[in-house]
Amino acid sequence: MNKLLLHSKVMAIAITASLCISTWENTAAGAGISHYNHWQQATPVKSILDAIAAHYKVNLVYEDRLVKGRYSAYLFVPGQNPVQKVLQELLTPLGLKASKLNDKNFTITTVKRVRNAAGATTDAAETTNTTAAVSSDTIIKPLAASQQPIDTSVTGKTIRGRIISANGEGPIPGASILVRNMKLGTTSDVEGYFTLRIPGATRSITVAHVSYLPQDISPDNKNLMTIRLSPRKDQLEQVVVSTGLYKRPKENFTGAAVTVSGDDLRKVNNVSVLDALKVFDPSIRIPDNVQFGSDPNRLPIITMRGTNNFPQQTTGSAAPVSGADFMANYSNNPNQPLFILDGFEVSLQKIYDLDINRIASFTILKDAAATSMYGSKAANGVIVIETRQPLPGKLRVNYSGMVQVAAPDLTVYDLTNAAEKLEVERLAGVYSAYSSGIRPDADAVLRARYASRMAVIQKGVNTYWLNKPVRTGMGQRHSIYLEGGDAIIRYGIDMMYNNNSGVMKNSNRDNYTGGMNFSYRHKGLLFKNILSVAFNKSRNSNYGSFTDYTKQNQYWNPYDSTGHLARILEAVKDPLNGGSANYFNPLYNASLNTIDQAQYSNVINQTNIEWLLGKGLRLTGRLQLTKQHDESDYFLPANHTSFDTVTSITRKGIYTKGEGNFFSYDGTIQLDYSKRLGKHLILNSTGSSISQTNSDYMTVTATGFPNERLDQINFGNNYQENSKPTYTNNTTRLISAYTNFNYSYDNRYAADFSIRSDGSSQFGTDKRFGTFWSAGVSWNLHREKILADKSYINMLRLRSSIGTTGDSRFQSFMGITTYQYYTDQNYRGLVGSILKGYGNSNLQWQNTFKRNIGLDLGLFKDRILINFDVYRENTTKLILDINTPPSDGFSSYKENAGELENRGYEFKLNVFVIKNEKKQIYWNIFGNGLHNQDHIKSISNSLKKLNQLNDANSTTTTSADYNKQAKPQFRFQEGMSVNAIWAVRSLGIDPSTGREVFLKRDGTQTYVWDANDKMPVGNTVPDLRGSFGTNVTWKGISLAVYFSYELGGDMYNQTLVDRVEVTDFTYNVDRRVLLGRWAKPGDVTYFKGLINDYGNPVTTATYVTSRFVQKNNFVNAESISLSYQLPDKLNRQLKLSNTKFTFIVNDLKRWSGIQVERGLDYPFARNLTLNVSTSL
Repeated sequence: MNKLLLHSKVMAIAITASLCISTWENTAAGAGISHYNHWQQATPVKSILDAIAAHYKVNLVYEDRLVKGRYSAYLFVPGQNPVQKVLQELLTPLGLKASKLNDKNFTITTVKRVRNAAGATTDAAETTNTTAAVSSDTIIKPLAASQQPIDTSVTGKTIRGRIISANGEGPIPGASILVRNMKLGTTSDVEGYFTLRIPGATRSITVAHVSYLPQDISPDNKNLMTIRLSPRKDQLEQVVVSTGLYKRPKENFTGAAVTVSGDDLRKVNNVSVLDALKVFDPSIRIPDNVQFGSDPNRLPIITMRGTNNFPQQTTGSAAPVSGADFMANYSNNPNQPLFILDGFEVSLQKIYDLDINRIASFTILKDAAATSMYGSKAANGVIVIETRQPLPGKLRVNYSGMVQVAAPDLTVYDLTNAAEKLEVERLAGVYSAYSSGIRPDADAVLRARYASRMAVIQKGVNTYWLNKPVRTGMGQRHSIYLEGGDAIIRYGIDMMYNNNSGVMKNSNRDNYTGGMNFSYRHKGLLFKNILSVAFNKSRNSNYGSFTDYTKQNQYWNPYDSTGHLARILEAVKDPLNGGSANYFNPLYNASLNTIDQAQYSNVINQTNIEWLLGKGLRLTGRLQLTKQHDESDYFLPANHTSFDTVTSITRKGIYTKGEGNFFSYDGTIQLDYSKRLGKHLILNSTGSSISQTNSDYMTVTATGFPNERLDQINFGNNYQENSKPTYTNNTTRLISAYTNFNYSYDNRYAADFSIRSDGSSQFGTDKRFGTFWSAGVSWNLHREKILADKSYINMLRLRSSIGTTGDSRFQSFMGITTYQYYTDQNYRGLVGSILKGYGNSNLQWQNTFKRNIGLDLGLFKDRILINFDVYRENTTKLILDINTPPSDGFSSYKENAGELENRGYEFKLNVFVIKNEKKQIYWNIFGNGLHNQDHIKSISNSLKKLNQLNDANSTTTTSADYNKQAKPQFRFQEGMSVNAIWAVRSLGIDPSTGREVFLKRDGTQTYVWDANDKMPVGNTVPDLRGSFGTNVTWKGISLAVYFSYELGGDMYNQTLVDRVEVTDFTYNVDRRVLLGRWAKPGDVTYFKGLINDYGNPVTTATYVTSRFVQKNNFVNAESISLSYQLPDKLNRQLKLSNTKFTFIVNDLKRWSGIQVERGLDYPFARNLTLNVSTSL
């Protein structure tokens, strides 16, 4: 009875459940949710697929075994839903999935249940979209080729292979392998492996993936084929954003980030990684170094989204520092972004010397949501670099070779020739100063000088000095990378030699690098170790500064009557006292044995251990050890002309030796969690890190080197006068704890929150710790129903973020009172000390409050891509000097006393004019731009004092500060821009007198220049800057052209002061002196006269004036590249793969509205490179 009652209850429950399910299904079908009818007879799945294919006129490619003997109750109603939705409804209950190749082709595969790297069980199709907590080295071991199922219904042969990315990003899951004109094919598994049975007569198969270019290959049934697919040209950004600490799906990322692949970088510039990067994102600015041009040994100045520090704060320790010491180098350039290489902080020098062939991608992180996890280091933005990881398979050798040709650009110089310069001197009254008869002896001296120089010119002397110290530089680079392994062990070995030859003779930078990447996986445990070793030797030109040559008069002959180099070009006799002045030949100094070089050796070891704990958890431990040794040598012998006025032989000649060491460790432990619950995705990364840097540097200078062959420091006779050896050391420590939480719903809505706490030894004892946070949200509108029928909109995302970051990269003694031993004297045998710096116990981090709103838009299947961001950044607690009374015993101390603001917008536009995948023809055009404004909100009393001191610089010729007012000086005023140009306003040249008319602050006019009348008359930051260009690809041939531009910025044209409106005609001048200067009353000119209205030579220097502030609008041809990739068939005949030839021209032409001399100490260059890369 009880059993009957139990069975009755079970039957009742079952019937009730069935009725409920049936009711729900019918309701859902009516709502368009499902088309299943369990009361109708099941239909063969193959028949339903045939009906769908016929109705929608599409090709459905699948293996017969997937549907053979299978039935479905799905009721196909033609025309009610898109084909993708119909296929989803039919196939999902069957454990199958449809993947879209293009509008007319779909592949059907099994949805495998796999365990991802975090330990969670997901569909294989979902694995690539939930990589937030998945390492790039995560491997899901595939079946061996012999174990994969084979469709025996097809007679013929079986082929096996693996599909991987050609740019080194790893295996490609979900790629389709198709036999043309047959409904026969398969797809690659999560590790890129596939097995396919094909007819024996098959000569070609097609391999395709939605994110890669399709490829036709000849099948090989004897060996495991390795097929490399190249990314499509419209795949400009990865589906995953890497922050260096964790990865997040692009669709769920709320921050402002741009990812650039290594392949794209190598299209722009094969020599400079950073110069290539600035083309792709307008927030990166690397201004031209007007002083040092293309000097290969000069590191660039790089900023992101404006400046967050005052320029005067860029002076660090006077002693040289190690290039690896990122803390000390940031002190010298505190607006520089943070560089992260494979998860660890590195110096700018490391990135500058990095082998560009090893780069897999760059990711630029800008706003708070993207950068706050780096806390006290991220105020200036973060640049994350990931190197290529070894791919599994048999041993593969990758080679890349480059030849570089660098030609000096001398077109910016327009100097007078010998005859023109002599005429300028005559017009300026150089030879008629005493023609009145007051001093006939002096007049005779000047006339004789003129006659002598004229005679030389008439003999044909017209020396073109500009080409004496320069050359066409020939450089080369060779890079080899060996890789291989399997699902358990992977290895990679890299070696590189790079010779960067500059355009100044004998200047070069040589890099030798080697490294090993090894990883081992055992079940859920991954061990990876990356070791890199680098040696660098740089040499500066023994020809000295390029300015030494541009200033020489062309009537001076560098050779004497015997054909040997002359030490003295001309000995000029003083017409009044009979003395003489010698003008030396810079080529003579270049012929001597001099030394100006530096070198370093660097070792970095990175160890990563990952442990998959299951249930979506992964524990990661990372440790980086860095050690670098630096040396520098500078030697001039006694017979160098710079010692001409030194009388003591023990003081002639100099040798400066520098030597330093740097060591750091950086360790992190992090727990990652990922969980998908239906439409909900939860991601979390929580960790803690500890780091320490130690650096020291010693310099010693000796004098007294009588012979140029005695070029070792031990041959010196004395320490340099009033000096002794110097030694500096610096130790910093940092401890951090952080967490990031990311939540998304249905890939539509996402929220992100981060918080980090840092403790640093660099700040006061009362303010050791600081907390930084961010919050962000994003909304994928293209996934909303309201836009479902808008087929032309395939992406529409809104982003917004807010948060704080900091800047702690300053000298360590600022927060700690520090003393220095006073060893020159003692008191009763005791050594005293002096105060080096007064420490402020309340000194704390600079804090940058960032706000960002962004839009990402993709139209017409991503043929048009638009990105737009508006941002605002407020930096408070700027570390500035506070002046104190002398009675305190120290002049100043550090305090958080300043505030700056940057605000602006940036945009990117990419349009595919042609995108024909079948014919492999692509043409896209792109453009980007950024507008940024900054202004000072508050400053300290020390900056106000600095303004007063600058204005007080004397303009009398006897003053040591005589020339300081001839150039713009930094001036800081609340409400104004840091980059403002301050000068006295000019009304131009008075036609009646040839004198300049100035406008005073009170509006009156005057001929007298007064520093108190300085006003902001321009700004060096452009209104808009960015890049634009185009790419054309046809099969294996690619042409790319890239331009950069700046509009609306100002420049103080110093050339007009130093070379045109000169008052000292000792050295050469610009040719405009002859054409544009005032000569007589009534002349309307831009420049003052050589003589005044009384006929006397003009001797008054030109001080900063708005007359020479000009619009710095320019367009620069950054890069023109042409590449050709050998067809696969030819590659196979040569037993090679991925063979590619690339020719690049950099900085070919510059169009500018300003005629200004650039590259004063080292000229700019045009670079041509030819690169070949291949694998075997």
